[in-house]
Amino acid sequence: ESVEWINSPRALVNIVHGCATLGQKLDPRVLKGIEEQLLTQIDQTTSQDLTNLMWAYAKLGCYIRESVLQALAAESIRQVSSFKPQELSITIWAYAKLKRKPGKQLLRAFAKEAVAKRSGMTSQSLANIVWGFATLGHLPEEGVLRALAREVVYKLDKFNPQGLANTIWGFATLRHSPGGAALNKIAEEMHKKLESFKPQALSNTLWAYAKLGHHPGDPFLTAMTAEVVRKMSGFNTQGLANTVWAFAVLQHAPGATFLSELDTAIEAQLEDFNAQELANTLWACSKLSHHPPASVLDSVAKQQVVQFSSFQSHELSALASAFLEFGRSSDAQKMSDNLVVLVSVDRGPVSIIQLEE
Repeated sequence: ESVEWINSPRALVNIVHGCATLGQKLDPRVLKGIEEQLLTQIDQTTSQDLTNLMWAYAKLGCYIRESVLQALAAESIRQVSSFKPQELSITIWAYAKLKRKPGKQLLRAFAKEAVAKRSGMTSQSLANIVWGFATLGHLPEEGVLRALAREVVYKLDKFNPQGLANTIWGFATLRHSPGGAALNKIAEEMHKKLESFKPQALSNTLWAYAKLGHHPGDPFLTAMTAEVVRKMSGFNTQGLANTVWAFAVLQHAPGATFLSELDTAIEAQLEDFNAQELANTLWACSKLSHHPPASVLDSVAKQQVVQFSSFQSHELSALASAFLEFGRSSDAQKMSDNLVVLVSVDRGPVSIIQLEE
């Protein structure tokens, strides 16, 4: 159905926004018509219109044509000073959710504006913008990250569990440490709310502290371990791999109960592990002096022989090191032989390193 008769940008945006709010998919032909009509009036939109449209796209999971993406980004840059704090964070969140990069110019402009308006940001807005930058692979200037980190600490008690996990994950992914004191305060706030953490939030948090090279304290890690054990059935393969890798890097002994539950979870999901997750998991087990079940090691040994080309050189190197620790020298030798083949086709340097997701 034609939308040419609609001459109000707000009305066009409201159609898409309303459908997203109701969870109602738009016919691609109708959406294209709305976009084409909107582009002729893009200079009449407001920051609220632009934000609502991006939010709707993200909620609906719509594909944005490149011409539309560029037009929206250009208009957002032009109006950046008019964006409210929440509009800034929602827009960045939406681009990240859609896995579409709007360009460095927009991201830099929004980062600068976010710092200027950070005092008006809610905890959710702060979490969204840090998570969004990290997901988009955009590294803001150091001063931007420091300012956002200070604001996070200032409003720490207002964060919900998911917001805390997303924020610490974002900082770690951006390789920015808010500092030891700030990381300890974040851990203290998390400790109060651990019962409400979902499995992914638990594994992401542990991964983040390990990635940042900061030990959050034994009491916190002990409480995290208990919560992981309680919710282990909800962990996917990446969550399992990240969790045990983090414990190994942080040199935290998780205890027999955790390791027993881990063995059970690995066996149940073994076929779903990818090469990197297997390498991470077994490397970590070797560092924790934990010997996984023979059935798991047999399966991994067979997989790397049959499908060794799916492994990176550093993954095979770590696996070989782990199998030596497990007393499986014959399997380790086969992995080393395959490693030589990978290196001969220039798959990367040979080194036994601390693997990560």
